[in-house]
Parts: sequence; structure tokens; C-alpha cells
Amino acid sequence: MARKQRMHYSGALYHVMARGNNGEYVLKKPEDKKKYIETIKKYKERYKFLIYAYCIMDNHVHLLIEVNETPLSKIMQGIQLVYTQDYNRKYKRTGHVFQQRYKAIVCNKDGYLLHLTKYIHRNPVEANITKDANYEWSSYSKYIRGKADFVDTSFVLNILSHNKVKARAEYKKYIEEGADDIEECEYEVEEAQTGNIHRTKKMGIDTLIAK
Repeated sequence: MARKQRMHYSGALYHVMARGNNGEYVLKKPEDKKKYIETIKKYKERYKFLIYAYCIMDNHVHLLIEVNETPLSKIMQGIQLVYTQDYNRKYKRTGHVFQQRYKAIVCNKDGYLLHLTKYIHRNPVEANITKDANYEWSSYSKYIRGKADFVDTSFVLNILSHNKVKARAEYKKYIEEGADDIEECEYEVEEAQTGNIHRTKKMGIDTLIAK
């Protein structure tokens, strides 16, 4: 059987969601969430991709990544493998930690980037975990408190204002307004750990948001 075409180009923007195997709470403990974030940072340094937003929930993660030369498949394979090895070692277990397939949507940066960060940062609110977006395990604080760390906040904030103080205030207001409606993004991508990916159809970004 022929392998499905790989989809990759430098500058592609992906909204990625990876879920615990069988819906398991593989990121429930704070130290596990911290480990996953540290792993993202490690692979960002290695592969030089941009990370605009992340949110680490108890049983799944959301990432907003713009790739460079390195394909998303290689980036995600590295992140998931390192976390899986550490998790299995820590809890004396074997086997998959995440579902074998993660989901991603290729999106237009200019049209959707700001909205996508909102979807991701409001995930704990929409899931009734927090009353507002001040969730410890997302990148929201990087936007409103001026300590970007490894998160690439400048492009999004500059959409709102070139004055950083004003931009942070506007972003906070924008997040607090509630969820946006995004009718469709670009293409859903299903990608196995082998790196084989294929387009399916234009779809709503809501399909990736796990409440």
C-alpha cells in the first residue's frame, strides 16, 4: 500500500492536540505537566520552531506551533517519546502513554493566529476547570505579564498594539470577552508517529477543542 503524502512546508502553522491513551489522565500531576513543558522547551531549542501557545490539561495537550525546516512529525515524535519514556520510568509501566495518532489543523497565520491562542488559553475555562484563563499550565501568563520565556508572544501582541503594555492589556481584555466562533480553518491533518500525514477536509477548529 502506498504511503500517504507528507505535508510540510516552512512556516506552516499547526494547532496540535495530543490525548492520553484511552483518555487516561497522563498529565494530571503538576510535576508531569512541568515535565511536558520542559520537553517542549528542549525540542524548541533543538529544532527552532515557534510556539505561540500551549495548554497542558490532565489528559490532553494543545500546542500552537509554526514549523521551520523540521517537519511537525519529527518535532512531535521527539516530544512524545521523551515524555513517554520518562512517564513509564517514573510510574514503572510500559506501553503507550498517548494515543498513537495526534491531531493537527493547518491554519492561516494571518487569519487565525490570534483566535487560536484564545481557544487554547480558554480551554480550562470552557472545561469548567478555572473561572478565568489564569491557568498555571498554559502560556496565557506569558502574554499578560511580559515574561515570554520560550513562548513567541510578539507577533500576536503586535496584532493588537505595538505598545507592549497596551497590547498585554488588550490581549487580557480579548481573552476575557469569551470564546470566538471560527467557522473553518484550513485542513485537518492526521499524523501517525511514522510521520505519514494526509489532508482530509476543511473543518471547524472546534473539533479539536476537548471540553
